[in-house]
Amino acid sequence: MTNAQTQGSGSDGKRRIRLGYQMPHFSHAASAREIFPSVIAQARAAEAAGFDAAFVMDHFYQLPNIGAPEEPMLEAYTALGALATATERIQLSTLVTGNTYRNPAMLAKTVTTLDVVSGGRAVLGIGAGWYEFEHIGYGYEFGTFTQRFERLEEALAIIAPMLHGQHPTFEGKWYKTHEALNNPRIRDDLPIMLGGGGEKKTFGMAARYADHLNIICNAEGRDGHHRPPVRRHPRRRRRAGPAPHPGSGCGRHHRQHDRQRPRARRPGARRQGPEPAGPQGLTPAAGPGQSMISARDRRRFADRRQRPSAATSLTASATARKSLRRM
Repeated sequence: MTNAQTQGSGSDGKRRIRLGYQMPHFSHAASAREIFPSVIAQARAAEAAGFDAAFVMDHFYQLPNIGAPEEPMLEAYTALGALATATERIQLSTLVTGNTYRNPAMLAKTVTTLDVVSGGRAVLGIGAGWYEFEHIGYGYEFGTFTQRFERLEEALAIIAPMLHGQHPTFEGKWYKTHEALNNPRIRDDLPIMLGGGGEKKTFGMAARYADHLNIICNAEGRDGHHRPPVRRHPRRRRRAGPAPHPGSGCGRHHRQHDRQRPRARRPGARRQGPEPAGPQGLTPAAGPGQSMISARDRRRFADRRQRPSAATSLTASATARKSLRRM
């Protein structure tokens, strides 16, 4: 095997992407003439350091969370083709291609040409597209969220067979081909990496078409702290969670773990004894000496010397409600 085949390869000979180097901006150079030499230097340094892949973004404007729209942005596949001649082993890809920017058969031809030029180092990163500002500026149809995923699924039904050496004839709602040819190719297993942030659509398409899956996912909560899983009482009604954290495709999976609110007392009702001293955030029960925390939970809190988690609060609340019903 050549070096281009062995770097990042698994036992089955297929190349892996364990660690990638992304170049999301080109504002570090003093002038436009100096941009690409610095990009080459970064890609070569990543290759020497053992990175499996080098990535560029497929955008025409700089992204709002990185810089201003007018900042420099290179066209992705032109830049990757040039990087193919300046590197030897590292895999090359976008992170990821916006499907709405190119005809799918033309995209299959483009990434296959990159694979030939690079000696078998291309990876097709692809997603549905999301940056509406670019679509308006360049005159591309943006459409709805549902429409963009319909287009992505049709595109993959064309692209995947073309990368595998087949001649697809396809007629869908958005795209059509007739015995599309894709030559030359140096392999029939050019990998596809699907990018997205939702399990309902992205995961299903990845299972059918992709070799890699790129998801934007924040493993921490919105306040930067890991949230424990909530054990909900069967009768507790599920509440809606907060909006996703900006930049986090998985933020919607981290719900706000609210504590059980105290029940309002009737006007004039008297408490039946002093309130027990419990951990902050828990509502005491109505009976004398009763607490919303079970004996097992009290021992757990004493051992850990910390405030109870939301999960424990919900469990303790359920325990208290059961005891009240027995009174």
